[in-house]
Amino acid sequence: SQAAAIDNARRSWGAVDQRVQQCLVNQYRISPAQLVQKGIPANDQRVYSYLNSCQLSVAQAAAQAEAAAEAQHAQAIAAESAREAQAAAAEQERRAEAAAAEQTRKAEAAAAAQAVAEEEARRKQLVSRFGVPTADVILAGNVQKGMTKEAVIASRGNPLSIERIPPADELWRYGTDRIVFTKGKVTYIGH
Repeated sequence: SQAAAIDNARRSWGAVDQRVQQCLVNQYRISPAQLVQKGIPANDQRVYSYLNSCQLSVAQAAAQAEAAAEAQHAQAIAAESAREAQAAAAEQERRAEAAAAEQTRKAEAAAAAQAVAEEEARRKQLVSRFGVPTADVILAGNVQKGMTKEAVIASRGNPLSIERIPPADELWRYGTDRIVFTKGKVTYIGH
């Protein structure tokens, strides 16, 4: 009967993927709903080649979509890996800079400690040679009356010139500064 044929056609088309049915409509202007009304099932020879063609098209489109999704996923993974690598490189650079800064800080601290130690050693040596008051004057780079020639050299270094003034005086020049010694001790400081 016609009702049984329509029911059979409805069941057979119900098992066909909706994308394949849409392909039949779009590409061949074949409406599965109209075929059902005429009692033509999906396995009918009259629609077999069209149905087969659409099934292949849908399968190819699905495969392409899956490949595109996999490619997009692979790109996302690659991008994430690149971000992680970039972050790791930035962290490594930050650590290297921090380590270099720490090394510089330690080197500067060691140099400062060395300078303090050298200054202390020089102070002890000057105190033992000249006494505390004269050592303080020498460390300040100054000269005062009563200092010995050795103390002046310790404070200012060797003079640019020395003039002997008989019988026992000497005039030492340091640029525009002049220092006069009488019997080996400073008696005058002038410019």
